[in-house]
Amino acid sequence: MLDTLFRRRHSRVSRASGHLLVAAAACACALAFARPAHATWPAANVNLAVNTSAGAQNYGATVSDGHGGMFVTWADYRFVVSDIYVQHVNSDGTLGWNPTGLITCAASGRQDQPVLCSDAAGGVIVAWRDFRTSIDGDIWAQHIDASGASLWGFNGIKICTASGAQSVPSIVLDPNTLFDGVRGAFIAWQDERNGARIYAQHVLPNGVTLWADDGIPVSSNLAAQFEPRLADDGVTGILVAWSQQNAVDYDVWVQHLDATGTGYWGTAGVRACGAAGDQFGARALIDGAGGAWVGWQDDRGSALAIYTQHFTPAGVPVQPTDGAPVCVTAKDQSAPAFAVDGGGGLFVTWIDSRTSSDVYAQHLDFWGAPVWSTSAISVSSGSGTHIFPSAAADGTGGVIIAWEDNRNGATDIYGQRLDAAGNAAWAVGGAGISTAASNQYEASVVSNGDGTAVVLWSDLRNGTVDLYAQRVPLDGTLAAQQVSRLLSSSPNPASAQATFAFELPAPGRGELTVYDAAGRHVRTVTQADFSAGDHRVAWDARDDAGRRVVEGVYFARLIMDHRVVATRTLAITR
Repeated sequence: MLDTLFRRRHSRVSRASGHLLVAAAACACALAFARPAHATWPAANVNLAVNTSAGAQNYGATVSDGHGGMFVTWADYRFVVSDIYVQHVNSDGTLGWNPTGLITCAASGRQDQPVLCSDAAGGVIVAWRDFRTSIDGDIWAQHIDASGASLWGFNGIKICTASGAQSVPSIVLDPNTLFDGVRGAFIAWQDERNGARIYAQHVLPNGVTLWADDGIPVSSNLAAQFEPRLADDGVTGILVAWSQQNAVDYDVWVQHLDATGTGYWGTAGVRACGAAGDQFGARALIDGAGGAWVGWQDDRGSALAIYTQHFTPAGVPVQPTDGAPVCVTAKDQSAPAFAVDGGGGLFVTWIDSRTSSDVYAQHLDFWGAPVWSTSAISVSSGSGTHIFPSAAADGTGGVIIAWEDNRNGATDIYGQRLDAAGNAAWAVGGAGISTAASNQYEASVVSNGDGTAVVLWSDLRNGTVDLYAQRVPLDGTLAAQQVSRLLSSSPNPASAQATFAFELPAPGRGELTVYDAAGRHVRTVTQADFSAGDHRVAWDARDDAGRRVVEGVYFARLIMDHRVVATRTLAITR
């Protein structure tokens, strides 16, 4: 419904076809491999075919696997009526599950609108809209473990089959519930059983739902509510943002729910923006300091703009009432993408029409003040249009952005990494991530937290809609890339000593360093000239000063010749 608000101000280009942090590192199965391996990611005009089965693979969603790869889910039309599929793209450019995709649901009727989150143990939880028993649509879900096994039956479990239409699901990892290292999820959706409202459910990794059957309303307000988006609060609960209809237009609201479904911010939630005009496309993001960011598209002025509001843990706004603009211009700004910076601030990128259609970006500090130029930074350049960006923090203080780009005539996927100062780290105007034949669109960026990323997109090079991916290295150079794989520690969890194993395709100068969960340097385990082949390095679970480290989650990072090649998590227990 609210999509029409966007379309009336900014028409989408035509399509040729119509178109973790893993906190539970105790699960060694998700990190361990029988033997170190490395593979070659292809170049920018080749790319990795994630799925090229018959029929269209309509883009769904992606999430990091926590180890340099990604999970992908999509609605698949290989059997005419859409089913839900999922795939694991490993960090070395191989596919972890069935080469043609792992079927998540093949029930009768149509299944679409898939979303997913990691289960923190090498698997995923997927939710989708389902028409097997309803002409209006219900919400169902499935849990796939690290081996690719379906844990909630062949076609999943019902999340909501109430009367009326249920649609537009959103899902996040449960930040608290642990079952031997496996986590559950929170799921929210748009529900029309009693008018349009937002409902949610809390589901454990074994498929048990904790809240009322068919979910609970996230707000006591009876006004029409649309397009929920979730973020976990990093502790026990979730943040939910949505657009809500008032007498004449749409506002943005947000609620903070605990693990029992009780609202921290009153029964109705708090209003992020009630300004004149329409506010829509709301997104909630945890700020890393106990509070939350909410960003949205805003139509209050003569030009379409992007606004944000930053809330403290108590739900008190940090920015002015009704939010603050990310960048003030006389031209439309649209299709925003948001990413938290890990230090309380926010990255924002969007389509900017001040010249034609280009990609711009801004970095906001905790208070919402611009860190970069007040007029924002131009990310793309050159002829043609550059539109629909996706963004993810790069883990080193900057942000990685990918977008649709037709500077070469057809639509390609280009990208850029901006460092903490807003400087372009890759080619000026963007690096070509996919310049294959025909059109590529709907890019999605998954950061590896080390300045590299994996990008997924929909691709028409084979005459139908397929899914392709590409790893983008630290320097943005997309020649064929060999990637080393750092193994999990043995044992994991460890108490007195952890041993790391890795295989190098070529000799070089290397460094293995351990960081804590907050990213602070703990120990330089080794600095040495390594030969090609297998290596094993031991860490005595002490810091550089010789003190035993406290119990918790840690990161080991391998750097070869000044390039981060692998990052892995491990748990220390006492």
